[in-house]
Amino acid sequence: MSRVHGRAAGLAVGLIILTGCTAGSDDDGSPSVTATPTAGAAPAAPELLWSAQDVTILSEPKLAGDVAVTYVTDGEDLRLRAWDLTSGDQLWDEPASPGGGAPGVQLSVVTLPVADRTYTAVQSMAPDGRHTLKVLDVATGQAVTLANQVSTAPELAYFSQSRIWRCEDEQAFCLQAAVTAGGAGLVTLRVDPGAATVVGYSEGAEIPANSRKVSDLWSSNDRPPGGTEVLGRSQDGQVVWSHGYAELLGPDVSSDAGWNWTIDDGDRVLGTVRAWQGISDTSDRTRESTVALDGATGNVLWRADGATTFCEPAGDFEVSHLWCRVRAGTIDWSGEAGPVPVGATDIDLEKFDPATGEVVWSAPLGDAPGVLYAGLQYASGTDSGVFASGTGAVRVQLDDGSVSPVGDDEVLACTEETSFQFAEFADPSRARVEYPGGTMAEFCLPDGTRVEPADVTAQAVRDAGVDAGNGIWVVATTDGLQGYRLRG
Repeated sequence: MSRVHGRAAGLAVGLIILTGCTAGSDDDGSPSVTATPTAGAAPAAPELLWSAQDVTILSEPKLAGDVAVTYVTDGEDLRLRAWDLTSGDQLWDEPASPGGGAPGVQLSVVTLPVADRTYTAVQSMAPDGRHTLKVLDVATGQAVTLANQVSTAPELAYFSQSRIWRCEDEQAFCLQAAVTAGGAGLVTLRVDPGAATVVGYSEGAEIPANSRKVSDLWSSNDRPPGGTEVLGRSQDGQVVWSHGYAELLGPDVSSDAGWNWTIDDGDRVLGTVRAWQGISDTSDRTRESTVALDGATGNVLWRADGATTFCEPAGDFEVSHLWCRVRAGTIDWSGEAGPVPVGATDIDLEKFDPATGEVVWSAPLGDAPGVLYAGLQYASGTDSGVFASGTGAVRVQLDDGSVSPVGDDEVLACTEETSFQFAEFADPSRARVEYPGGTMAEFCLPDGTRVEPADVTAQAVRDAGVDAGNGIWVVATTDGLQGYRLRG
């Protein structure tokens, strides 16, 4: 990650902002953007209101009124904790489990507004591996008394098979569970804060027993070349559709790029897949493809080869609609340090139309291995993003793809991944393994040198933080949760 030295507080930094953009096209026909520079000025420095530094923050804070909720760890236990945005004081705290989903999935807080309240749900694990679930009023931490309509016990206890997600109708929390140990008797639990009930839907025989389920989507764990991986969607215990990856996308295609299938606002199923490359320590990122499926049928709407959403700039790609077009780039997975790029890379950052897969704009990053798992990386805001490129850090405007260089003395928000230890698959009979937490910020210069708090700029806070309203922004940092009031 990033380490930094400071500059004079409030000193305006000259920026180069690209305006007067002209559309064109590259040799492959995709649109490109050129621009002419004009001078600009950095926003005034913000005021640090409070900082909560007693724990490691593990997830982006979710805001509800004057409350921020995030997962934290003290080095041993996993907790879900709420903070008062006006003071930074802790409001409530609950023990937590990541749930039985794949350890590689980052933690995220799930909230649900119901009438004039906002609720969150948290799982916790007993020593025997059984899980219980609480639904909490975010403002008070008070638990909803849930009527258990799944079993005869007063309180539902289960073996978790997934993280918590919002049900498709966004009226309840959902998660996958097993009635007995070993994954037998799979059900989808629907936890409705408004009705104060927990009901269960049987997954049925049509869903393979070795499937992983995220939201309404599931995928079998059979992999090519020896197995046939199947992707499906189920609702209310009924299979809506299921297709083999090979049937949809060609032979030897699987989700082994990772799992990032998601359902967007247009009921399109978006995700990135990878062509099987045999047993190897390296993977060619040019062989990844981003696809969109019809949410009602699972049929392919469009496919973009060489475009991957498994890159740092893409972030929440179903919201940002960004991917990396990899023309050259190979990852080596063999080292203890984790995956690292090897050899030259050639990457464009592109915005795409989720309805058609067509490229809206393309910003060349060139030989930028840092966007593929390694190197210095930076937080991005909703209007612009800072990314490593072959010529140094650049800021890309996300509305039109115009690119401007980042000055050596510009304050940015570098990023660092946090992690925590928990029993693998939330099963206490297994060894503790490392789970990824979230992406935290550390205010820095482009070379990673850490800056002093007085030198942090409003732009850097906007890049790294969440807007809490009334000029207050909340930033999850490597030093804890911080609140800023922007003064410009």
